[in-house]
Amino acid sequence: MLICLNQNQNLVCGTENQDKAHYCRLCGQPLRQTLQLHNPGAKVGPYRILQLIGWGGFGAVYETQVVARPDVRVALKETFDSSSFHAVEREFRVLHNLCQPNLPRYLETFVAKGISYLVMEFVPGQSLEEILKKGPVSEKLALFYIEQLCDALSYLHGQAQPIIHRDIKPANILLTPKGLIKLVDFGLVKQVGPGQTSPSIRAISLPYSAPEQWSGGTDQRSDLYSLGATLYHLLTGYPPPSATDRSLNSSDSLQPPQVYNPEITPHVAQAILTAMNLKRENRYPNVELLREALQGRIKRSSFGTNILVPPASAPTLGPTIRMAQKQPSFSQAVAPQIAQVQPTLRLQGHTRPVFCVTFSPDGCKIASGSSDQTVRVWRVAEGKLCHSLRGKSWFRAVTFSPDNHFFVGAGEDEIIVWSATDGHLVQRFAAKTKGLNSLAFSSDGQLLTLGGNNTLICPWPLEMNASGIKVILEGVEVAAVAFSPDGEFLVTGGSHQPLILWRVADGALLKTFPDHSNEAYCLAWQPGGTILASSGPDSKVYLWDIFEGRQVLALQKHTSGVRSLAWSPDGHILASGGSDMLVNFWGVPNGQLLHTLRGHSGVAWGPNPTTLATWGKDNGIQLWEVKYK
Repeated sequence: MLICLNQNQNLVCGTENQDKAHYCRLCGQPLRQTLQLHNPGAKVGPYRILQLIGWGGFGAVYETQVVARPDVRVALKETFDSSSFHAVEREFRVLHNLCQPNLPRYLETFVAKGISYLVMEFVPGQSLEEILKKGPVSEKLALFYIEQLCDALSYLHGQAQPIIHRDIKPANILLTPKGLIKLVDFGLVKQVGPGQTSPSIRAISLPYSAPEQWSGGTDQRSDLYSLGATLYHLLTGYPPPSATDRSLNSSDSLQPPQVYNPEITPHVAQAILTAMNLKRENRYPNVELLREALQGRIKRSSFGTNILVPPASAPTLGPTIRMAQKQPSFSQAVAPQIAQVQPTLRLQGHTRPVFCVTFSPDGCKIASGSSDQTVRVWRVAEGKLCHSLRGKSWFRAVTFSPDNHFFVGAGEDEIIVWSATDGHLVQRFAAKTKGLNSLAFSSDGQLLTLGGNNTLICPWPLEMNASGIKVILEGVEVAAVAFSPDGEFLVTGGSHQPLILWRVADGALLKTFPDHSNEAYCLAWQPGGTILASSGPDSKVYLWDIFEGRQVLALQKHTSGVRSLAWSPDGHILASGGSDMLVNFWGVPNGQLLHTLRGHSGVAWGPNPTTLATWGKDNGIQLWEVKYK
């Protein structure tokens, strides 16, 4: 296979192509810069390639089977540098006698056609880097991972000639389906002892590498720095600044982790910052003391200057706004590739155009609102109509409550709540805002926001006379509202106004953003991330990093206004529906157009990434199955 190495906006395409291809099947560019890798089925020594696991600048890793024993799976590491045989031999010599549950077994090394190969235990599962694409993890779960890594480092550092990994980072930590952590990729391994040498500093991972990896003299405390940096990323969603950047500034640019996640307990934050001290002598001298500090058994650092950690409180919001949860940086995500979008069921019943469609949280039902003054609810599996419910006006917005107990419809000036179980009327309110255009629940189901001539944030269960209702924008028509994934912030957009970021707790206006042709039709916040998609009448789809205050991309393949936006559940694909009756699918982060459907202007994604709905002027709703490559 050929890996496309063409670059777009400083990102390598990385798409797999057939050996004889002349143009990349994703980016469409000529395949002048490529990487030649083995195809599935190819035989390398006594092993047969099953699939590519991953590749980088210095090598690739494959899942393979032993030809003589097809039921046995191993990982085969191929090294691109033909002169690196001695380095591979050295790695194998250091590691092949090790036996510890959190380390893979090293089985053999060999050379085939001038290329060095290392054979290792095959570890199923996913890396912590992949897990971080969904956002930070809970402290309890992160410490569960780190505890196992402490066991691995205690074993490595405790050898007669201590073994230093020197490349601990989320990408090199695998989580098996049984919850076992495995520390992999010992390409930068160093063994401490007489006559021992170490490879160069190539491939240093900047956010996780200790400063001495540039100048030499690494030891066990270098691994503790990397472990602390990894835990920092797991708990905050932010990779920390590199040690070189931190060293260049007059004041350390490393923010305490509680700035981004105020729920981190103080002793854990203290342990992270001590482990990541730029001076080795101020770090923990061994992994066992770091473990004790993470468990709260060391109350104060005795290794150099004590590091002060701020109290657990909400972050201060300034020109650059931070939130407690954030995915890895926008440029690190990788969008899956769509192979096909196939029609499954057609839902027919509305007598006038459909304005809005939403899936229930469990994906079993779909609700639609129309200008025929009805809301209809269908079963997704068989397309059966469950309920047809009438209001007094057009329904421009409909949504299910996150607990799946209710669904809510917004008419011109009324809010109607029905039971999601049997469709009976629960509540009907004359809204305190006219011209209702949008509804949105916070992810925890505690708040409902209404967008119209006034923008309201209402406690749920809904009581329109409750004192807890906040009016955050009065007398200005709002067409779209969107909560941040953690529910702490709200963005509004509408006619003749910019996008506005609000803090939910007190309704404070935090920041405004440039408008798009003086109007925003719709907003959609990336699941688990900080990217907001917006669109309006100018035919473009804009992606904003809300908390860094910048526009990331402007996507333009529509020929008229974009009326609908929907993210895939994993946040890697954005679908947009336009008045040109096209539904486009965009890969994030590179903005590549992955697929197009014709005939509809609205799009909604179900909680299952393979289920999609579109609608338009034909009064019907089409369900689709999305297939990925």
